[in-house]
Amino acid sequence: MKEFKMRFKDFVFDTNPSYIQVITSRDVSNTSVYDGKGITQDISQKPIIVKGKGTFFSDDADEKCARLSYLLRQGGAGELHCPSLYPIEAIFTEFKYDSSATLGKIEYEFEFTQVCDDKKEIAPLDYIVAYDGDTAFDIAARANMSVDEIMQLNDIESPFSIKKGDRVKLR
Repeated sequence: MKEFKMRFKDFVFDTNPSYIQVITSRDVSNTSVYDGKGITQDISQKPIIVKGKGTFFSDDADEKCARLSYLLRQGGAGELHCPSLYPIEAIFTEFKYDSSATLGKIEYEFEFTQVCDDKKEIAPLDYIVAYDGDTAFDIAARANMSVDEIMQLNDIESPFSIKKGDRVKLR
C-alpha cells in the first residue's frame, strides 16, 4: 500500500511528521440546580486541532521551513490531509523550528485548527477507512455524498453494516 503523505495547501511533507496529535472535543455547559443535582448540556463540536512535530533531514530543510513559514504568514484556510484523519478545511495557526548543529537537520512543530462553518469537510479521496461505530450516514456526511451513493458504490445492503477498518469507496 502506498504511504499517505501529509499535506496542507500545495505543501507536501516528504516524510510524515514523527508525532501527530488530533484533538477533538465538545463544548458542554454544566449548571447546578437547587436540589444538588446538575444539568449538563451538549452545546457544540469544537474545532479539530492537529498538532505535531518532526524533522527535516535534507539539504533543502531550510527551504521547507521557509515555505511553511510563508504559508503561515499568508494565512487563510486550506485543505489539510493528514494520516489517521479525514481531510479537513483548516488554518495553519503555529509553526516553530530549531536548526541543529547537524547540517541539513531541522526539528519543527506545527498546529492547525479546523475551520468551523456551514461547509462540510472535503474528502477528495478514492476511499475512507471507517471508524468504530461509523455508518453509511456518517461517511456520506464526511464525503459530502448521499447515503445511496455510498451504498451503491460499496454494494452495501444496510447503512449500518459498515465495520471499523472497512475501506469505503467514494468513487
